[in-house]
Amino acid sequence: MALRKSSELLPEIFRTSKNRKFLNATLDQLVSENNQTRLNSFIGRKNAPNYVSGDGYLNEITQARQNFQLEPAVVYKDSNENIESVHMYADSLNTIEYYNGKTTKTTDLFAQDYYNWSGFIDYDKLVNYGEYFWLPEGPDSVQVFAGSIDT
Repeated sequence: MALRKSSELLPEIFRTSKNRKFLNATLDQLVSENNQTRLNSFIGRKNAPNYVSGDGYLNEITQARQNFQLEPAVVYKDSNENIESVHMYADSLNTIEYYNGKTTKTTDLFAQDYYNWSGFIDYDKLVNYGEYFWLPEGPDSVQVFAGSIDT
């Protein structure tokens, strides 16, 4: 890391918290020393068609995390859009195990019966009923002439 921050080079009047945050996110990244570690590994599923045995995959600390890398997670946010918690699939299984649930067959654990039925309802007319009007006898007939314009 650089010993001096770029915000220290600004005049005193411009050393606001917004300017410091901006410079820390932009210019300080360019003048700071690189402290990243280069990895040459794969992450993700091993049951993909392009998987080759012997490919270098990044190892996780548990088998569950190894099996479910890059899987979707559930994110809970409060009313101010601040993230309260993030729950991954492996974390859900760990919670079920903590409460003495059986997690050996996850297909039985998360299986459910569901039905999809859509009756004879026009949902647009049901939701947007104020945009329609109903005529008891239907619309009036319209005369169409093929050759001349009716004056």
